[in-house]
Amino acid sequence: MAIARCRCYIPTARPGHRAPHAWLPDGSSTLDLFGDGMVLLCFGRPTADAGRLLAAARAREVPFRIVEIDDPAAAALYARAFVLVRPDGMVAWRSDDLPTDPDCLIDTVRGARPAVGDHKPTAGLSQA
Repeated sequence: MAIARCRCYIPTARPGHRAPHAWLPDGSSTLDLFGDGMVLLCFGRPTADAGRLLAAARAREVPFRIVEIDDPAAAALYARAFVLVRPDGMVAWRSDDLPTDPDCLIDTVRGARPAVGDHKPTAGLSQA
């Protein structure tokens, strides 16, 4: 007897997966936010704290912007307070806390250094 397999898509915002679609209050989609650089999605947390991450990206000439999303359904779908999405729409990192070493996170997601090495690990770097 063959085992039935589910062929249904279950959206997830885990790192390494395509960022899921969610309708935003203004009628746009989260997918409309991606394509021009890294995007840090902030769900219900102040973006002022993300300034160090923005500065790290700018110092490396990485296109980067911060988007606040005040929508409980989208926040539940993305499952973390902060989600970093690459220009191709893939989730690079997510956590409920900003990284303790924003330089390391930016270098890691842009491929400048391995995720494991001679530097201090970044809080939340491998959070699923």
